[in-house]
Amino acid sequence: IIVGDSGSGKSTLVKLLTRLYPSPDNTIYFNNKDINLFDIKELRKQVLYVPQNPFLFSRTILENITMGNSSVNEKMLNDIICGCKIDNILQSRDINLNSILSENGKNLSGGERQRIALARALVTNASIYIFDEVTNQLDKKSELEIMEYTWKVLKNKTCISIMHDLNLLEKADKIIV
Repeated sequence: IIVGDSGSGKSTLVKLLTRLYPSPDNTIYFNNKDINLFDIKELRKQVLYVPQNPFLFSRTILENITMGNSSVNEKMLNDIICGCKIDNILQSRDINLNSILSENGKNLSGGERQRIALARALVTNASIYIFDEVTNQLDKKSELEIMEYTWKVLKNKTCISIMHDLNLLEKADKIIV
């Protein structure tokens, strides 16, 4: 977990790791290889970045979730939908997985968009997951439950979480301030 004050460089670090910003030569390594030497498409398959303001497509909720893996099995998909509390969204809004989202999911709240983006990340098979304040628009109880579920699903993966909420720090293997 990476914590720090606003403006301390947490998101910039993530953008350097994902090559959204260029990095100086020989400064960032992934599996002992200079990150600049990776093909950008290969790097994006290995490192999955979920920003705090995720983008959703004007497609169905199901398509937005499975975009990272259209061959996800039904059991896994149902587990992720429940674990990310998307079933709560569907029930409270009286919609279903085949409901089409407006442009960038503007018909959803920020927390609802974050849950869908997190579910999309969980159906992929990346090597490294980077979550940049991915649940900051949720209430504390939902945030804790969803993050505990996420860490359980990704227990054998490398996860980097940027957050301000110190309540989640006890789950971290390492904390960088």
